[in-house]
Amino acid sequence: MNTLFLSKERLTELAEKYGTPLYLYNFDVIENNIKKLKKAFKKAKIDIKIYYSLKANSSLALLKFLRNKIEGLDTVSLFEIKLGYLAGFKPEEIMITSPVVTKKELDFLLRNNIRINIDSLPQINQIIKNPMLTQVLIHLPDLFFIMPTTELFFSPKRLKNIIKDTQ
Repeated sequence: MNTLFLSKERLTELAEKYGTPLYLYNFDVIENNIKKLKKAFKKAKIDIKIYYSLKANSSLALLKFLRNKIEGLDTVSLFEIKLGYLAGFKPEEIMITSPVVTKKELDFLLRNNIRINIDSLPQINQIIKNPMLTQVLIHLPDLFFIMPTTELFFSPKRLKNIIKDTQ
């Protein structure tokens, strides 16, 4: 009979003990992969920050494990931001990338110093009107993702002038 293992654990025994479906993570492998990624970019003299996307997997146990191994979280909702808080991430370690943000959500994000990735002109026009805004981050993925992503920071006043100049 074939037996499946995760590290030294027999999967059938774990399933019998904890029931199914059973989600298992090999934290040693995850940590090793993070270290390899950081080492490879360091060797290439590229400064990176690793943000884990909760849309990939929002397991609280996984987020708590990642807490001191990565720079932060990329979220798409207030629910995911609150999961980040539960896992011990600070507001400045959390960003949101969402094409639609309500006024209530925007107020929460700005009050809590959550970084907002802006990815469209309509979103810029919506967000820039908020008086609590002090800094804007525009995320520009380069063509075909060949080059590293460019991030630009602007004051709201400067951004308004840039938008006006493009019209």
